[in-house]
Amino acid sequence: MRVVFHIGTKKTGSTTLQHTFHAQAPFFRDKGILYPVIGKRVHHTQLLFDIAEKNELPGIFGRNSPEKIARSQDISRDFWADVDRQIAESDCETVVFSSEYAFGLRSQSLARLIQRLRAYSNSIHLVGYFRSPVVLYRSALQQNLKYGHVIQDPRDPFDYGRRFRKIARLDCESVSVRCFERPALLNGCIVQDFCVSTLNMDPDEAAEVPVTSANESVSAPAMNLLYNFNRVLFPGRRQPGRPINKRLLTEIQSLEAADTFSNPALREEVVTDIELSHRDQLLWLRDKASITFTDVDYERISRLQIDSTKQPPVPEAPGLADVMKVDTSEYERFRSALLVQTLKKLTPVVKDAQVGGEKAPPLRMDASRSVVNREITALKGHTREDEVAATLSALAANAEGHLKPDLAADAETQIYSQMIRLALVQLGKDMTERP
Repeated sequence: MRVVFHIGTKKTGSTTLQHTFHAQAPFFRDKGILYPVIGKRVHHTQLLFDIAEKNELPGIFGRNSPEKIARSQDISRDFWADVDRQIAESDCETVVFSSEYAFGLRSQSLARLIQRLRAYSNSIHLVGYFRSPVVLYRSALQQNLKYGHVIQDPRDPFDYGRRFRKIARLDCESVSVRCFERPALLNGCIVQDFCVSTLNMDPDEAAEVPVTSANESVSAPAMNLLYNFNRVLFPGRRQPGRPINKRLLTEIQSLEAADTFSNPALREEVVTDIELSHRDQLLWLRDKASITFTDVDYERISRLQIDSTKQPPVPEAPGLADVMKVDTSEYERFRSALLVQTLKKLTPVVKDAQVGGEKAPPLRMDASRSVVNREITALKGHTREDEVAATLSALAANAEGHLKPDLAADAETQIYSQMIRLALVQLGKDMTERP
């Protein structure tokens, strides 16, 4: 038997790979490949809880109490036992595991993982993917904004060399790191690339695998809206899976399917900063590991020099406009279209101008009036324009009661964010109450 463990890294198609292998488990079993199932997860991260050291669990997995750590390790041991059973009952020649968190484990924990896998086979293969730093930062920024608002300093380096050396020293049959970028991937597809390069499938056979895409990207104005929305409503830590954000992302995807908006683009000086902070890492990967990225100009970055007298273009706590190009007019068009689209899906709540069961107070602030007037203008031509406009006014009035003047966001941004939240909550209730 051959054991393959896909170990990431982050933002290199891991979720797409995992969803595809989970959804297409029967297809792969027919090919002699087992992708074990653990609970309701499509990945195998929970297997790592019993592998990692206890003081690794808070930082990597967020287990921040002795009780949670003990519980997670108990669950992990149960999952390992279930994997043992699945492998014992299978006649497959290859077993595939996947967790992008494995790359973050300490060397001694990775060594324990290899030892645990030897219970199945001595033929153990680790596979990872690297993404170029500029694209990695842009992708991570987008993912973070879906449920949070904190902007990572683009000058914080991703330590490619340390990660590469850590896995290269492991005692297993093979360790490989590949580039995650369309020109380098087979047919631009992570699933096909992994199946052919690692599982030795025929390219035509790999092309038959139905791919389950995940982590869909959003447009530049959508990123700006998410940033403002989360900054106003959720100023604390990022919380993936938050229901209200899920509803908002669904509305964003619906709007972007019907209209065209620009793709995210980093500011030129930020791109230079990222390349400069990763210069030595990129040159090391090229010279020592034969890993190169097509979007990197190696001759140019080798000439880049740090100017200690230059004022850093990115502040210590950057906002979105500090790192990404923001088109104000496109953003206004996007957020207006998003609110109008959401309102049109609502069963109009007009009686007593109520929203969410609360009677709306009269409009008071100039910011509310400007928001309402702009959005009402976008409603022209809608068959129930008056009803939807009344709902919009009620949303704006209710939103005023949620203003937090201590926030850096201006009143209009706060009102709009609260209106979207109230509309999404009402939409969620309305959808569940429909027969």
